[in-house]
Amino acid sequence: MDGKQLDKAIRETFNLKPGDPITTRQVNYMLQMLRPTNYLLAHHKIKGNPVTYNIPNRDETKALMHRNWQPGILNDLSQDVVIEKSRQLGLKISSAIE
Repeated sequence: MDGKQLDKAIRETFNLKPGDPITTRQVNYMLQMLRPTNYLLAHHKIKGNPVTYNIPNRDETKALMHRNWQPGILNDLSQDVVIEKSRQLGLKISSAIE
């Protein structure tokens, strides 16, 4: 998305007229909405804790919080996404059904 597209999306989202100024808050909101992972990081919690995808140095005590496979699934904007899951924790993205 370039600057013109971002400007248009903000004006449509907030019903702004061509001469109305765009605020920092409106830009931040729109940037969060561009990717589902950004929105989740800003607005959701798991058991009262912030959502995490990667744990620095793969700290053993926080192993269940390391979800490096999640962003690819969450950011896929296809209408249908097929996920193959084994009995273990990891997930693998399969081709989308069209």
